[in-house]
Amino acid sequence: MRSSYKDILDFKVFDCTAKEEKITQFKMLMKDPEVQPFFRNYIENIIATSELNILKRLTALEKLLEAVLKFKSILQLDNKYVLC
Repeated sequence: MRSSYKDILDFKVFDCTAKEEKITQFKMLMKDPEVQPFFRNYIENIIATSELNILKRLTALEKLLEAVLKFKSILQLDNKYVLC
């Protein structure tokens, strides 16, 4: 017995009306006064997490830059002693 792709795949994923309905439901939820605090808190947490990740990257770059500058100053000191 041969099986076709239609037997295997669930074509509800490609149903545009279902997607539009979900978007409409989502928009209605966003306007619901009982749900708004949850969404606001969720979005604030996303923003805070993003800002924290940026700060962590900046800290890592600062540490790397400090290490490079220390290494550079050590090399310059070594060259002075070698030249003398």
